[in-house]
Amino acid sequence: IDWRFVLAVMRQESAFDPSAISYKGAEGFMQIMPSTGLHLASVHNIEDISNPYMNIKLGVIHLRDMIRNFPQAKGRNRLELAVAAYNCGLSRVQDAQAVAQFLGDNPNSWVAVKSALPLLSSRYAPLQKHIWSSGKPTSGYFGDYDQTLTYVENVMHYYHTYKNALPQNSGHF
Repeated sequence: IDWRFVLAVMRQESAFDPSAISYKGAEGFMQIMPSTGLHLASVHNIEDISNPYMNIKLGVIHLRDMIRNFPQAKGRNRLELAVAAYNCGLSRVQDAQAVAQFLGDNPNSWVAVKSALPLLSSRYAPLQKHIWSSGKPTSGYFGDYDQTLTYVENVMHYYHTYKNALPQNSGHF
């Protein structure tokens, strides 16, 4: 992963504050949720998830995992889908992909998924009945889509800024 992309996520998540804690309980530079941090720490044999270095390491692993979940998406679309999943959860993005596909749009395009995310709210229950047998998205209704849309826009803005200002040859994660 381009280190400047990680830097962009870190900027959006915590504004580079290692002691940041969100109102939902996410912690550190990369704002790792405790349950995600414990799971990743056990898989990767990491003991101290509160350590800033380990928080970044786990965040990079989680971000990498999100990127790997979208192998059919290419280039910027793959990064945008991954960072949306990092923010609101993989299942929410997959639900939006299902809506996009149902509507005849490309589920691997961020533009299509971005347009589909609002359709996961309870207002669109009549549409959802045609997509899921349960009548609603697999991850439940999603009303906080505006936050995710802004999040992705901000991360990609920071990434573009860092790509223009900082040389790439400084390394990758």
